[in-house]
Amino acid sequence: MPPDTAPKSGRGGSRSSVACTRCRRYRTKCVRPTLTSVCEGCTNLGLASECRNPKRGEDQGHRAFRRRYPDEAALDGGEATASRPVVNAVNSSNNGPSSSEVEAACLVLARLGEAPVESSRSAVLPPMDQVKEALHAFRNSYFQLGFLPLALFVSQLEREPETVSLFLLLAILTASARFTPSLVQRFGSANAATDFYVKEARKLIGEEMLKPSLPACQAFFVLSAHHWGCHGGDEESAMLMGVATRMAGLLCLHEESTYALPPDATAGQVIHAEAARRTFWLIASQEDLTAGRRRHAPFSLENIDVLLPCDEDTLALGVLPRARASLRGTRPAIAEPSTIDLPSRSLFATMLQSNHAWGKVARLAVAAQTGKEIPPWCLNSDFDVLNRELNDWYKHLPPHHRWSTKNLLAMRALGHDLAFFEITVLHHLSGIVLRKTYLGCADGGRVAEVERFWTIFAREMIQGALDLVSVFDEFAATRSLTLGMPPILIFGVYVSGTVFGYLCRWPDLCWELAGQARPSLGRCLSILDLLKDIWPMASCWRDDLLELYSQEAGESGAGFRITAILEQMKNHFDGIYRHAPPSTSAEPLAQASWPSPLPSPSSTHRPSPPSTFPSGDALPRPTPAAQSRAPGAPEAVGQTLNQESAIAEYDPRAAGAGFPTLPARLGAEFNTPLEDDYLAFYSGAGFALDLGMSWDWRPSEEGEPSRAGGLGL
Repeated sequence: MPPDTAPKSGRGGSRSSVACTRCRRYRTKCVRPTLTSVCEGCTNLGLASECRNPKRGEDQGHRAFRRRYPDEAALDGGEATASRPVVNAVNSSNNGPSSSEVEAACLVLARLGEAPVESSRSAVLPPMDQVKEALHAFRNSYFQLGFLPLALFVSQLEREPETVSLFLLLAILTASARFTPSLVQRFGSANAATDFYVKEARKLIGEEMLKPSLPACQAFFVLSAHHWGCHGGDEESAMLMGVATRMAGLLCLHEESTYALPPDATAGQVIHAEAARRTFWLIASQEDLTAGRRRHAPFSLENIDVLLPCDEDTLALGVLPRARASLRGTRPAIAEPSTIDLPSRSLFATMLQSNHAWGKVARLAVAAQTGKEIPPWCLNSDFDVLNRELNDWYKHLPPHHRWSTKNLLAMRALGHDLAFFEITVLHHLSGIVLRKTYLGCADGGRVAEVERFWTIFAREMIQGALDLVSVFDEFAATRSLTLGMPPILIFGVYVSGTVFGYLCRWPDLCWELAGQARPSLGRCLSILDLLKDIWPMASCWRDDLLELYSQEAGESGAGFRITAILEQMKNHFDGIYRHAPPSTSAEPLAQASWPSPLPSPSSTHRPSPPSTFPSGDALPRPTPAAQSRAPGAPEAVGQTLNQESAIAEYDPRAAGAGFPTLPARLGAEFNTPLEDDYLAFYSGAGFALDLGMSWDWRPSEEGEPSRAGGLGL
């Protein structure tokens, strides 16, 4: 019997009795007036010329995409896995992937496309117009460059909502609800809207985590990124990201062969593969952005052979790019180093490279004994290598990826200004934190070259903080900060504020820039106060600034060094993001207790001896403790800090400690006294903090600074 060629009627339109090849491949409803006409799906995607019916006996290649359990041998890297990394994906028959690579990619992409069909959508999802508003807020306020091809995603959601993962939608609504006015109004507050969708998403976690698929992987990533911005790097955020990471590994997203496509691949295939590629890089990038204590890189660089994403225009058109950039340290970068600084790299690729650089700095900042092996002023030290890498990377940026007002306005017109802004902020943040990490070892004795190193070192750190705040102000002139941004950018404001706090208390760090410390610190606090309702972590950072630096200005000396050492210890034990819950008793910004007025560079209150940086000959030197003197003997001449005041000021366990956020568990965690932790932390690194010593400015009798006890100077 001849097949029935008349269209069958069904809900939502007429389904053709014979689906076209594209609709068969993607398992979508093929709707068209007649069997010979072009279907609506191909028309909406601009693929009318490719819409055709399969011929009888034709190889049904679409069935590879319908297999729920692909050949495990191919997935595990059998003969279908490429033996070497594909460095450049070129749309050419001569350089195209082999048939085995294409087959393996089809099998993997089949699993990537699986998404469960849920029946409880209407009970939890808002009206369609609010969902679309939230999707746009998700892109504009968080992931301007992300894994979501927004136009196609919205089209699929409107036409075939049952094919879109409910878990992914709930995750996106969780992240974007606080930035979506209609949802805030619907629930009464940003927190209420967020909490509702968080609870609904959590109901599906147990089921979704057992079925690896690309939508589930994306959803776990989004939930983790959002939770980090609200609550910091606690266990829940890490666990959610761990599930996303494991799914990415099971789906082979870290292998370039997964994305191999034939030269005649359709636009839909290209877009789908690019979305999967972007998902992997966003997961790896998020682990870099949140790097620190207990957050390690999910994939080792030597095991990654995935190239970086293409630009947005190429993605929108669904065409294969002529070349792709690579990330330093990955297999493609080792095979062809020129791809690292590829002039034609996408803005997304540059942003991922800047995120990776920040991850390396953040992991160095929480190292237990930074500067122990090689002093930072020595060639090939950790500081020297990473600092040169940052400078070389920025020097080779494409001109349109460098910060300028012209480029900012251009990116604003393209809708990429937030990603462009992130690149510059993270570059400045990396330079600031890299230097701030070594403040505790700011001593070089009387060697002139080392003193010059610390002078330049301090100025670069402070100038970087000034530049970061200036970039924020320029960005705020073109876009309201309350529209939202990734929380790591707000963290950059907090770090800059800590630098200005140092300069407020110890202006001889850099007398040339000391006059800008107070207004810059006030600007940082104002920005954090403005954004504390956007991301709760901003409130925590603001309170931390007020707590640490609402103190009187002081001279460089023991206070500076011990402050830097204790902050480095907090980085090591608690992470650099200060993930304590926001304080509920913080005083209003208008009533904040600000640091005391700074002396001007021309003031007569300049510390003695003068110094542009607390170098070796300007630091207090230890003298024997008071109890070691003979009875009745006079105290040593000079500024001294006795044992009681030292412990009262710097021991977090003492009443009125200057650093109450330093956890009291430091000593108990390692079954040693707190002072011994300090000694163990910096033993062999040029520091030995002994709170039982007094401090004196005087040099030793031989004319050289005393080096007995104390800071080991």
